[in-house]
Amino acid sequence: MRNDKLGIAYNIFDGEEILPFSISAIRKEADYIAVVYQKISNAGEKAAPDLEDKLNELKRLKLADELYLYEPDLTKDLHFNEKKKRDIGLHLVKKAGCSYFLSMDCDEFYESEEFARAKKFIADNEIKSSAVSILEYLKKPEYLILNGYTFNHGYGNRYAFYVPFIMDITNEDLNGKKTLHGESFFPVLTDPTRTLNGALKFYLFPKHEIVMRHMSSVRDNLEIKYKNSSLNQRQDEETKLLIDEIKKDIIDFNFEKNKISNSLAIFRGLIIEKTDNIFNIKLQGETEDTNYESGEENASDLKYRLQSLKDKLLTAQTELKTIKESKSYKLASALASLAAYPKNLLLKLKRR
Repeated sequence: MRNDKLGIAYNIFDGEEILPFSISAIRKEADYIAVVYQKISNAGEKAAPDLEDKLNELKRLKLADELYLYEPDLTKDLHFNEKKKRDIGLHLVKKAGCSYFLSMDCDEFYESEEFARAKKFIADNEIKSSAVSILEYLKKPEYLILNGYTFNHGYGNRYAFYVPFIMDITNEDLNGKKTLHGESFFPVLTDPTRTLNGALKFYLFPKHEIVMRHMSSVRDNLEIKYKNSSLNQRQDEETKLLIDEIKKDIIDFNFEKNKISNSLAIFRGLIIEKTDNIFNIKLQGETEDTNYESGEENASDLKYRLQSLKDKLLTAQTELKTIKESKSYKLASALASLAAYPKNLLLKLKRR
């Protein structure tokens, strides 16, 4: 008899400081949670010495049900190891008796109520494969990017990126190639190491129903994440230079320095909104951004700030012109003139 048990497999090397907050938001909706972790990164770097202690604490608190140490094959590329970890996670939850599977990274977050409704929709409608939109945050869990992603170089804002969501693995043959991540068609643009079941009954959730909130640059130490990122696998020198530039700008980003209003700031042409910390994420040594005092601004920051102001001015001028040319504006002006006519006439008579 079929069950509707959901198993989630997290992948982690760094970012263990935010993992408990991610799990806590969806723990009650998951029947089994496995954490596939590495003490050596895909780039050959060592993990934090207390990583295993922190993960064992998650297991003690029943936030995780199983821990699995993955040892990467450093003779292979970064994507090979990423796919291998996700396949291991799939095997672990399948072995635990789950019919549904979700692969997650430590910096991915879902709101509890949205997640519960989406999970029910998938089971009720026999969805085999699904995906959701992404909202990315910049450096802090309060800084939401409104109009794009930090690393969508080459695409601009022309395309939307998605993340694979819950998959039905009831009929998966774990010995067959069809279970391998990244080996099959997927209907939307996503991380190629995460595709699975894309040719089966698929559903793309609209943003108003559920989104994945990506804390991709929310870390105690961003340098560690970027040193071991799969982005480093890019081959052409121009792209590598661009990625390095974006990384540096993210690390250096200061909301107060780049703000254009009390709740909005600019980062490389992206609009950042200061919002609530809805998952109550706490980082070590976290302090509020200090006001930007006198000093030279970064050239790229200044360029984007000036361009933003120019765009706002142009928009305001266009809207004003449209209003003045509208029939309602002309009618209102005529009525205002008529209303003022008796008063003006009375003033003239008094002067005489």
